[in-house]
Amino acid sequence: MPNPNVGGFAHRPNADGTFDSICRVCFRIIVRSEKKEQLASIEYGHECNISALEFKDRELRLLELRSFA
Repeated sequence: MPNPNVGGFAHRPNADGTFDSICRVCFRIIVRSEKKEQLASIEYGHECNISALEFKDRELRLLELRSFA
């Protein structure tokens, strides 16, 4: 399922000074870099490799979590 920048990416700082880029669709860490500016070029080429069943399961889990909020 190609999705360059469709779902967006979350950026998480790490204790060692690096940054993780996490896909908001498949929840995988796409890249870890020492410079936040370098994340975008790798993110653009990301394609989610999740099946339709995995995607549906992820959506159901998110709905369950939101019901507790």
